[in-house]
Amino acid sequence: ILGIIQALTEFLPISSTAHIKLTEIIFNLPYSTTLDVFVHLGTLLATIIYFKDIVIEYHKKYFKEIFLVVLFTSVIALLIDKIKYFEKPELLSVFLFVNAIFLIIVNNYLKSSEQLNKEVKDLKINDLFIIGLLQGLSAIPSLSRSGSTIFGSILSKLKPYEAFRFSFIVSIPTISLALIYELFNFITKKEFANENINITGIIISIIFAFLFGLIALKILDYFIKQRKLEFFIIYNLVLALILTYYLGFIIKFW
Repeated sequence: ILGIIQALTEFLPISSTAHIKLTEIIFNLPYSTTLDVFVHLGTLLATIIYFKDIVIEYHKKYFKEIFLVVLFTSVIALLIDKIKYFEKPELLSVFLFVNAIFLIIVNNYLKSSEQLNKEVKDLKINDLFIIGLLQGLSAIPSLSRSGSTIFGSILSKLKPYEAFRFSFIVSIPTISLALIYELFNFITKKEFANENINITGIIISIIFAFLFGLIALKILDYFIKQRKLEFFIIYNLVLALILTYYLGFIIKFW
């Protein structure tokens, strides 16, 4: 179940963190750092397989652009990782609203796509910084990585389908580095010793994350080509309202 939810929500612009946390609450599951680290391996493999025809080509052709986006992303993400404020559960609903705002802007741009005319080779340093910044901000729990990065790509005036492809191509080194970083923290903190690791369960979760990751990419691919993101906007808003009610955030805030 966690593998499926991770895959669908990792790629669709609806926040994997919020859904994983909700699933753990609904099914009364203990949080597993091991599972959290390794389930991302399934979605990473899904990205590589889905874009297998262009992965090597993009990394050769646009190495500088990808490197700079990943560099900017890493700096921002590391800063956010040090700020414990963003771990507050009340903020899950807040950033789901932010997701919806991002998608509303992207949707409006897609409707007037004559503004979106750039190729990756046309991106300037400030464009690459915007994409890296927004991908880095997705280190904030509940802020969708795919939604944020596509938003950054659209703001940089990339062609719609190019924005979709580039946002996932840059995710490959980004997620790989994040996995290495999390695994390093995991091992150095000796968290392995505190968990009963179920190897079979981990393998199953990776397989399901991989399979449903491919399905999620196909779904998002379809919506980008159709230039219709209303479903995801409504979904984010509804889930944000449910979480706001559940967490009593408005009462706490005021």
